[in-house]
Amino acid sequence: MEQTHLLNQLVGRYININNKGPESMSGMVLGVNSDFIALQNDEGSVKYVRLYHVKSFTENVKTAKKMQNAQAEYVEAKSFSDLLSQYRYKWVNVHSGGPDKFEGILENVSDDSLYVVTKENYIQIPLHHVRSIDFEIESEDNNSKENSK
Repeated sequence: MEQTHLLNQLVGRYININNKGPESMSGMVLGVNSDFIALQNDEGSVKYVRLYHVKSFTENVKTAKKMQNAQAEYVEAKSFSDLLSQYRYKWVNVHSGGPDKFEGILENVSDDSLYVVTKENYIQIPLHHVRSIDFEIESEDNNSKENSK
């Protein structure tokens, strides 16, 4: 895929994805896969973005210099489904654009759907609608999501 090849050349650089609207985001490209990229945002967290939903990307050379040494760890996987499977029963933030954002426990992943348990609902969302996802990561300073509040 031409887009994947172009993004591989931007690993370690700061880019803007989908410049306007609810799907826009920016950060440093940590890694590129056949159907998603790992992007570190300004706060240092990693977001996994489906390439299917990337309409445009631009390199921001001004911001790239200040993020050069701020590389976070990210999860490598063969595909977006494999990535999600590694995070079953973990807290996830699912971004499918605008008001369709939600968070909860990733209960299951099938070939074509994602299943998340929230406080009040059991949500099934087709994978092709998931634009990006990030995970609650435990650290030495933050042993659980509850401790971070």
